[in-house]
Amino acid sequence: MSAPANSPETALDALCAAPFHEQDAAGRARVLSQLANTELFVALDAEPAGDQIALRIFEAGGARLAIAADLEERLSAFLGGAVPFAAMPGRTLAAMLAGGRAAGGARGDAGRADGGAGDRRAEAGCASGTGGDEAGGRGGDEAGGNGNGCAGSGGERSGAAVGPGCGAPSVMVNPGAPSQMLLDAEALSWLDAALQAAPALDEAAPARLSAPAPEMVARLAEPLAARLADMAGLASGAALVAAEWADGAKAHLIVLAGADEPARPALAKALAEYLAFLPPLPQPCDIAFDLDLPQGALELRIDPPPAPERTPTAPGMDPNRPPILR
Repeated sequence: MSAPANSPETALDALCAAPFHEQDAAGRARVLSQLANTELFVALDAEPAGDQIALRIFEAGGARLAIAADLEERLSAFLGGAVPFAAMPGRTLAAMLAGGRAAGGARGDAGRADGGAGDRRAEAGCASGTGGDEAGGRGGDEAGGNGNGCAGSGGERSGAAVGPGCGAPSVMVNPGAPSQMLLDAEALSWLDAALQAAPALDEAAPARLSAPAPEMVARLAEPLAARLADMAGLASGAALVAAEWADGAKAHLIVLAGADEPARPALAKALAEYLAFLPPLPQPCDIAFDLDLPQGALELRIDPPPAPERTPTAPGMDPNRPPILR
């Protein structure tokens, strides 16, 4: 099993100039934020049966592994040939495995990764991984099981549901690629919990805003700058401030500026998730929009996305600028 030698760089690869497990907290947070929203192709035991899928589970060194990749060709190359897959966002896969399910109901893209475009024959939206029966789970002697739905000793365990006494599955993402990462059951549970983070939006101006505490600046300046770079075109700037309400409650606010009203819930959710990926902060931090900033606020500009480069064309070749005939 190997990874494709010349697969194109993906968004996850771009964030992994240093290996994921060697990055600092801010770097890992940014990778996990991207992973949550990346479509992953997850190897299946067999073609989906109706809306049911069963993940292909491998035994390696006592661990139970699902295999996922952000490109179909990476999945097929690593597994040595065509393989059935389900396509789902990383957050959905984390929820599925954190819930102890290697099989279950799915509403989503399915097909066969074959190193090319793949045969996607069951496209119907986004795989949910929630609800449904534990389809594909096997107990007894079936497929090398040991009577409780677990895999037998060693080798590959295909389509196993998690039964009593089983270790919850881990997932290997992009094996052999720059963004390779192994998330064990504990990491998946933590990731799933972090993705449930709900933003605390401050709808009304607080009683008093002031400069942020030095320890909050030290912890958030660099991570915020990195995350806000991904929001280019969605907001014009952001600031970190301290806030104190009339009832004496205190917190910090990340104040976004220039965001359109319809985009605000998604932006607030993205920031709340990102904060949840970071180590615990010294003080609470909420989200607000378009407040008047106090002196001393930590202001961060969000540069607009670069304009696309115009490629020069020969005279008469641009359909929008036909030649002038005399």
